[in-house]
Amino acid sequence: MPVTSTIDGLSARFASGFFSMMHVVPSNLWLLLSALFFGCGEYLSKQWALAPSLRMGAAVVLVDAIGVLLWLPALYNRNLLSVVGVLWALLGAVITVSIGLFIFKESLTWVQWIGIVCAFVALALLHK
Repeated sequence: MPVTSTIDGLSARFASGFFSMMHVVPSNLWLLLSALFFGCGEYLSKQWALAPSLRMGAAVVLVDAIGVLLWLPALYNRNLLSVVGVLWALLGAVITVSIGLFIFKESLTWVQWIGIVCAFVALALLHK
């Protein structure tokens, strides 16, 4: 059997397994996993900003790419870009702020706190 047909067969089996798994896992879980990888990417981005290196930059790109790939099944399952995109952006913002506050000991102004509260209200209103 030629190498090309073996690779094609493996990639077809992987794609088939991935697409069936996309339907089994709820879209909210895909969205949460994607946002968690985004948060890890944000953490690594801050580490890179503190001490830039090619290795850390590559890690940021890899983790962010995984986060984006995990977002796609959520969009596929819900098929509502207007809702899924905003939910992902809000989750990402909340995770990013949490990392800044709790890990890097950054602070927020009272206006920024109001923004965070509004983000939680938006998450509650968009989630169905």
